Amino acid sequence: VEIKVPQDLVSKTCPSAVWGNSTLLWKGVTDSRSTPEIGLQSRKKGKEPVSVLADPSLEVILNGVMPDLLSACGIHLVKEGKIDREISAEVREFYAGVEKGIFTGKSVARSRITFVVRDRGEIIKTIDVGYEMETKKIRQKDLRQLEGTLNELLARTLEEVPRLDGLKEL
Repeated sequence: VEIKVPQDLVSKTCPSAVWGNSTLLWKGVTDSRSTPEIGLQSRKKGKEPVSVLADPSLEVILNGVMPDLLSACGIHLVKEGKIDREISAEVREFYAGVEKGIFTGKSVARSRITFVVRDRGEIIKTIDVGYEMETKKIRQKDLRQLEGTLNELLARTLEEVPRLDGLKEL
């Protein structure tokens, strides 16, 4: 499925800096999940569900938007230089699945991204951001609904980043 960040997400999420103006070395986003799937889709009743992958990958999407978001929120990021403090992010969870009930189904989507701040190579702080949401009446067969849920999950997760107190203290 195609996962996209809304074009105006950064400007709406951080219209002005909410953190101090720290300068950090940006080390990027890595996907540390055990599998790259972001959901499951059933094709036919009684058949095994098929794994759903993001195209482009979640890591590529987040590496495209995260530096812009952090910069808009007040952290000055540099890609190289003699800076002792560095920041990176790890995707720990990003998934939408369907829990079947007797009469209805619901989609449960969860995300968790961990920011890792290092000073001279030693971890000094880890900060988690995540989001969880439920959507009723999602049919597992409808890939468009799953894609919509995953896109909303990504947007909601990124909207939580400026609310992180741990990044204010850098």
